[in-house]
Amino acid sequence: INVELIRQWLKSCKGRHQHKCTDARDAQRVPGFKVIDCRAKLVVEVAHQDCQYVALSYVWGDQAPSSYTDVSYPRSIEDAIEVCLLLGYEYLWVDKYCIDQQDATETRVQVQMMDSIYSQAQLNIVAAVGQNSNYGLPGVGPTHRVPQQRLRIGDIELVQMFQSGEKISESKWGSRGWT
Repeated sequence: INVELIRQWLKSCKGRHQHKCTDARDAQRVPGFKVIDCRAKLVVEVAHQDCQYVALSYVWGDQAPSSYTDVSYPRSIEDAIEVCLLLGYEYLWVDKYCIDQQDATETRVQVQMMDSIYSQAQLNIVAAVGQNSNYGLPGVGPTHRVPQQRLRIGDIELVQMFQSGEKISESKWGSRGWT
């Protein structure tokens, strides 16, 4: 992945419409909010309003829910952790690990607040390929991706966009109840 390009996109977003995103981030607080500490690779509870985190949207596959203390992550989560660290983010939110699946009340409350969780993230990573969480993120780690054409004109870099809409709607990720 091109980390510098992603940093430029984030800088542009913050420069052009940060106030709109900040308003959304102040909207709702999630009780018992947990994230993966990317350096320690442990799930930790944090003060939500003070935490800048990245969220991952992906396909669990047929894997049973894990304990939120599980520290062995599948490839997609490991790759998302790597992306967070490359971009300078300390925390990653992943529903399967950050919502205690053994606590019915926490699961119910936080599933109902997923819109707030995703909208309050600094960045959302979408793993729209693969049938399960072991696939990985193309371009990160051992998972290969189809190269994109690039063209630089002055300070602007143009990147070829794939016909992603159709591919996403045909994917397992695109067929879920929420994305």
